[in-house]
Amino acid sequence: MADRLHDFARAVAARQSEVDVVDDSVMHAIALDLGMTEDDIVQARAEGQARKERARTLRQRSLIDDAITELEQASAWNPLDVEVLTMLADCFVRRARKTDSVDDMERARSLCLQALKVAPGNAEAPAILQVIQMNPVGERHKVPIGVIGGILALVAIVAAIVAFVFG
Repeated sequence: MADRLHDFARAVAARQSEVDVVDDSVMHAIALDLGMTEDDIVQARAEGQARKERARTLRQRSLIDDAITELEQASAWNPLDVEVLTMLADCFVRRARKTDSVDDMERARSLCLQALKVAPGNAEAPAILQVIQMNPVGERHKVPIGVIGGILALVAIVAAIVAFVFG
């Protein structure tokens, strides 16, 4: 069964490279083409959820490379999970700030844009995009981490107020 789940993850990742967003119907079709049952599909999503939880713990412990590995796999299991996309973008920003990597920062930007395609009202993606804009890599012009934390906290508060007023 594990091989079939890995085949599913690889097939979804390959399809993502061909189209902007892989939706539930495309994922379902990929699963059926691979001979998966409905139970297999549920198990694949559970695997993605487990990887997301492991990544959350790794990220909290500042094990960013390990968190990225888990989140990339979680995204393959469920590319529509906006939380996975934004956590992965955050990890790429963190790593880019450490290594001064333009590629990681661009990957973070791309993930944020993908998250906004899936969920236009998502509050975290715009906050991360703002951090990316304020932190040009390759030039070593860095915004202190406290400022970034403050911005993210402010965005979360504004999102909560908007949800309360309009929700």
